[in-house]
Amino acid sequence: MSELIGMIASVACLLIFGADNFLIPTMVVIVVMLTMLRKYDEKRALKESENELIKDGFKEDAVQ
Repeated sequence: MSELIGMIASVACLLIFGADNFLIPTMVVIVVMLTMLRKYDEKRALKESENELIKDGFKEDAVQ
């Protein structure tokens, strides 16, 4: 997924800023997008781990 973000950000910034000025904006866009993706992935991973605990019946053991 991160490679796709990098490619899309590079092409978009190249088209918007031109060949001489696209590198810095591309890096900014990549950092922002990966930060947003990280927050989403952390929430998704937390939900999946909770679902696994509930599914396996260990939810109450983990709380105590």
